[in-house]
Amino acid sequence: MALTIVRRALSQRFPLGLDDVKEHLRQELLPLVRELREAFNQLATGPYDYGTVMSGNGAPLAAPSADRAIYIQLDGGPGTTLWVWEGIAWNPK
Repeated sequence: MALTIVRRALSQRFPLGLDDVKEHLRQELLPLVRELREAFNQLATGPYDYGTVMSGNGAPLAAPSADRAIYIQLDGGPGTTLWVWEGIAWNPK
């Protein structure tokens, strides 16, 4: 009984289907991640060069514009969600 009440409350606030969850994340979370990435990259000026933070679908292909970089793969699975630029190539973490 309690589970039904919780599920009903969640379904009113958040879609329960996998496609709905993906679409919700695409519309709500991705713009937030982009905004945070841009704000973080603006802080990386001056003597505190943190590199760049990027995100996207699929593995990163191009070299970053900074010496250091992190790439968040939005459609990645275990071992391929976070990529780190190690000077000459992207390495999954």
